Order: sequence, then C-alpha cells, then structure tokens
Amino acid sequence: MASQRTTADLSDLVPRPEKLPELTRLHSMTDRVKGSIAEYRNQIVLLLSRYVANGKHMLQPHELRSELDRVAELECFAGTQIKESAFAKLLRGTQEAVVVPPYIALAVRPRVAEWQYIRINVFELTVEQLSPSEYLEFKERVKATDDEAPPVCSDFATLEIDMEPFNASFPRMTRPSRLHPGVWPYKEECPELICNTDLVSVFRGRGMD
Repeated sequence: MASQRTTADLSDLVPRPEKLPELTRLHSMTDRVKGSIAEYRNQIVLLLSRYVANGKHMLQPHELRSELDRVAELECFAGTQIKESAFAKLLRGTQEAVVVPPYIALAVRPRVAEWQYIRINVFELTVEQLSPSEYLEFKERVKATDDEAPPVCSDFATLEIDMEPFNASFPRMTRPSRLHPGVWPYKEECPELICNTDLVSVFRGRGMD
C-alpha cells in the first residue's frame, strides 16, 4: 500500500500537458510573424518598406491597415492571401507602431488586458520580443535627435506617466456629477499646473499629503 501511495504521489508532480502552452505564449507571436515573413516575404518586405519610408514617426491602426490593403490590391500579388496571414492578424491587433528606421516596433493587444511588444528589423527581417520598458525606451527615440542617445527619462528619480489610455477613443466625462468632488476643481487647472508648477507642492497645499 505504501509503494502504491508513493507512485500516485510522484505522478502528481508530472506537469500536465494543458499547462505547458502558457510557458511559451510570449514566443508564439514572434514565431507566427517569422512564419508569415517566410511565406509572404515579397509582400511583407514591400509593406514594411512603405512603413519606414518616411523616417521616424508613429503609425496609427488605420494607417497600418490601409497600407496593408494597398499592398494586397497590387496586381503583382493577385491571388495571394496576405490579408488572411498571421502577419495581417497581428496588424489588426496593433494599437500603435513606432518607426525608427530600420526598425518598426508594434504594440499589440491580442486580447483584453494583454499587451505584447515586438520589433522588426526591416532590412534583416529579424523579429524580437520587447518588454514594456524596452518598448517605451524605443518610443522615445522618435523625438531624439540621435538614435544612440540615452533615453529621455534616464534619471532614476524621474516619474514617468503613460497617458495612453486617455486618447481620442477614451470616453470624455463632461457632467460634474460623474466626477468625484475632489477631482472636479483640477479639470480646468491641470494643464496650467503641469506646465508651470511643482505638482508635489500643489497637492500638499490641497491637503493630499
């Protein structure tokens, strides 16, 4: 009986097959992109070349998709299924793209509350996964005059706030009843305060230590 219990206990330690895919999810996206590049090399090379043709800039989702449509409609690519490829699905889930030639970095939201960041070298067609901090650092290069310059926010004591959730698609609250009483006074004051005032001193003066 003791040996039977030992065997049963050891079997519980074997990883279950259904748990294993979670360990490789981060790499699956880059693998799919590499597979698409191998299958639709000419189309994707042309598409990426058009993305980086204008130098450093940001690309919005509609710009990514419209350029994909133009490439797919070219007569020389008639009959191909580039719009059904994994790369096209990746672009449909991309919320923004950062272009710093020869690289293009994509911020992809494949599902709710999940973000993944990848960077593609357009010349070498290499694909790599980025962490959120690496993506933000790369994004800062759009405004930098020197590609090799250190990040803008390189000081350890710098507070960096990502305002991305508050973009054009974010619902704007206009009725005072929808805002907390303690927040409403800041609605008109915030732009001026951020530009001209030490925010820590302002909040302390409001009793928000």
